[in-house]
Amino acid sequence: MAPRPAILFLDTNILLDLPRPEQYRITGRQVTLVVIPEVMRELRGLARSPGRGQAGAAMQALASLERLAMRRGSATGAPVGPSGPSIRIASGLAENTARADIQLVERARAEQSKQPGALVAVVTRDCGVADLARSNRVKSILIRGTATSMQLERGIATHDTVLDIEL
Repeated sequence: MAPRPAILFLDTNILLDLPRPEQYRITGRQVTLVVIPEVMRELRGLARSPGRGQAGAAMQALASLERLAMRRGSATGAPVGPSGPSIRIASGLAENTARADIQLVERARAEQSKQPGALVAVVTRDCGVADLARSNRVKSILIRGTATSMQLERGIATHDTVLDIEL
């Protein structure tokens, strides 16, 4: 039986660790990485703030994501490569009043109801975001330390077990 598809909503901190789409190497599963407008807004803010030490990674992530956003993709997003995941840049304007954390969880919850057979999760290094997701009945993959493709793949496998199919 093939593993179910995974739809992963990426927090800003994950994109700072893995700013280039080709860094996401997840084998044996259809994976869609989703970036919401509020996360794009945070990346733009970080790119304009070199004093925070994250401007380089933010600029690199923005350049890659904006290039992918211009490409024509399917409903699952623009494919990164022949065997890589797809990346979907969610449409809509960033809500100036809503924090990216809340929007990330709300959009993942909406996707979960549209795609009941898929593994839908928020991917973050922030314990607060992971707790917010779980309290809203959305799966979260909490990465400890610097995010890597291997940690992401391990997190997907952990959350795609029979014991964790329902929260």
